[in-house]
Amino acid sequence: REERRGSRYDIVLFDPPAYGRGPRGEVWQLFEDLPDLTDLCRSILTPKPLAVVLTAYSIRASFFAIHALMRDTFAGMGGTVESGELIIREKSAGRALSTSLFSRWVA
Repeated sequence: REERRGSRYDIVLFDPPAYGRGPRGEVWQLFEDLPDLTDLCRSILTPKPLAVVLTAYSIRASFFAIHALMRDTFAGMGGTVESGELIIREKSAGRALSTSLFSRWVA
Protein backbone atom coordinates (compact mmCIF):
# COMPACT_ATOMS: atom_id res chain seq x y z
CA ARG A 1 0.00 0.00 0.00
CA GLU A 2 2.78 2.46 0.88
CA GLU A 3 4.46 1.84 -2.46
CA ARG A 4 1.22 2.58 -4.35
CA ARG A 5 0.82 5.82 -2.38
CA GLY A 6 4.32 6.90 -3.33
CA SER A 7 5.42 7.03 0.31
CA ARG A 8 9.17 7.01 0.98
CA TYR A 9 10.96 6.50 4.29
CA ASP A 10 14.47 7.00 5.69
CA ILE A 11 13.95 4.16 8.18
CA VAL A 12 11.69 1.13 7.97
CA LEU A 13 10.95 -1.04 11.02
CA PHE A 14 9.00 -4.19 10.29
CA ASP A 15 7.81 -6.97 12.54
CA PRO A 16 5.73 -9.29 10.36
CA PRO A 17 3.47 -11.96 11.86
CA ALA A 18 4.40 -15.62 11.57
CA TYR A 19 1.03 -16.37 9.99
CA GLY A 20 -2.00 -14.38 8.93
CA ARG A 21 -4.69 -13.73 6.36
CA GLY A 22 -5.01 -10.76 4.02
CA PRO A 23 -8.19 -8.78 3.30
CA ARG A 24 -9.17 -11.19 0.50
CA GLY A 25 -8.36 -14.33 2.48
CA GLU A 26 -4.78 -14.63 1.19
CA VAL A 27 -2.57 -16.70 3.46
CA TRP A 28 0.60 -15.05 4.80
CA GLN A 29 3.43 -17.27 6.05
CA LEU A 30 6.58 -15.63 7.31
CA PHE A 31 9.27 -17.76 5.74
CA GLU A 32 7.48 -18.04 2.39
CA ASP A 33 6.47 -14.39 2.03
CA LEU A 34 9.30 -12.58 3.81
CA PRO A 35 11.52 -12.20 0.71
CA ASP A 36 8.76 -10.32 -1.15
CA LEU A 37 8.02 -8.15 1.89
CA THR A 38 11.70 -7.31 2.28
CA ASP A 39 11.86 -6.30 -1.41
CA LEU A 40 8.83 -4.05 -0.88
CA CYS A 41 10.55 -2.44 2.11
CA ARG A 42 13.55 -1.63 -0.07
CA SER A 43 11.27 -0.11 -2.70
CA ILE A 44 9.83 2.46 -0.28
CA LEU A 45 13.17 3.76 0.97
CA THR A 46 14.28 7.30 0.19
CA PRO A 47 17.31 7.79 -2.09
CA LYS A 48 19.53 8.17 1.01
CA PRO A 49 18.01 5.79 3.58
CA LEU A 50 19.35 5.32 7.10
CA ALA A 51 18.24 1.84 8.18
CA VAL A 52 15.87 -1.10 7.90
CA VAL A 53 15.14 -3.22 10.98
CA LEU A 54 13.40 -6.61 10.91
CA THR A 55 12.28 -8.70 13.87
CA ALA A 56 10.82 -12.19 13.51
CA TYR A 57 9.16 -13.93 16.43
CA SER A 58 8.59 -17.20 14.61
CA ILE A 59 11.90 -18.88 15.19
CA ARG A 60 11.83 -21.68 12.65
CA ALA A 61 15.21 -20.78 11.19
CA SER A 62 18.50 -19.46 12.45
CA PHE A 63 19.37 -15.79 12.25
CA PHE A 64 21.76 -16.73 9.44
CA ALA A 65 18.80 -17.19 7.06
CA ILE A 66 17.38 -13.76 7.88
CA HIS A 67 20.88 -12.25 7.70
CA ALA A 68 21.41 -13.69 4.20
CA LEU A 69 18.01 -12.38 3.08
CA MET A 70 18.76 -8.86 4.33
CA ARG A 71 22.29 -8.95 2.87
CA ASP A 72 20.97 -10.00 -0.54
CA THR A 73 18.06 -7.53 -0.49
CA PHE A 74 20.23 -4.52 0.36
CA ALA A 75 23.25 -5.49 -1.74
CA GLY A 76 24.57 -2.55 -3.70
CA MET A 77 23.33 0.02 -1.19
CA GLY A 78 26.47 0.10 0.93
CA GLY A 79 26.09 -0.11 4.66
CA THR A 80 26.22 -3.19 6.84
CA VAL A 81 23.86 -5.93 7.94
CA GLU A 82 23.86 -7.09 11.56
CA SER A 83 21.74 -10.02 12.77
CA GLY A 84 21.20 -12.11 15.87
CA GLU A 85 18.77 -13.32 18.49
CA LEU A 86 16.89 -11.30 21.06
CA ILE A 87 16.88 -13.04 24.44
CA ILE A 88 15.49 -12.75 27.93
CA ARG A 89 17.82 -13.84 30.70
CA GLU A 90 16.19 -15.94 33.40
CA LYS A 91 16.75 -14.35 36.82
CA SER A 92 17.14 -17.47 38.94
CA ALA A 93 19.25 -19.77 36.76
CA GLY A 94 20.61 -17.16 34.38
CA ARG A 95 19.63 -19.16 31.31
CA ALA A 96 19.16 -17.26 28.06
CA LEU A 97 15.68 -17.77 26.59
CA SER A 98 15.46 -16.88 22.91
CA THR A 99 12.43 -14.75 22.03
CA SER A 100 13.02 -13.69 18.43
CA LEU A 101 15.43 -13.04 15.61
CA PHE A 102 16.51 -9.63 14.35
CA SER A 103 18.36 -8.26 11.40
CA ARG A 104 19.14 -4.69 10.51
CA TRP A 105 20.70 -2.96 7.56
CA VAL A 106 22.35 0.34 8.48
CA ALA A 107 23.69 2.80 5.91
